[in-house]
Amino acid sequence: MNKNMKTEYQSLDWAIPTINQQLKISPRSKISTIFRILRNHPRFTLFGDYPLFSIVIKEMKNHNIKITKPMIRKSLKVSIELKNKETLVSTLFNG
Repeated sequence: MNKNMKTEYQSLDWAIPTINQQLKISPRSKISTIFRILRNHPRFTLFGDYPLFSIVIKEMKNHNIKITKPMIRKSLKVSIELKNKETLVSTLFNG
């Protein structure tokens, strides 16, 4: 291994400050809005849509924002990967 090579790990930890900043700017942000911000960020291109939705919903719950199944169902429509995946609504809601 080259001594100058640096190992880097991809982590969603960088998403939390981005989500918190968006919620601070606009506390009424939709799940899909924050998801699109993360999806378009170069740092998160390696992650699939499910982990991004999961971290967004988790952080919104941490901010005591009420999340409902219809909100999740509607927000999944912006994802090419997760569109029409009705079974994920309950998983994301309970996760």
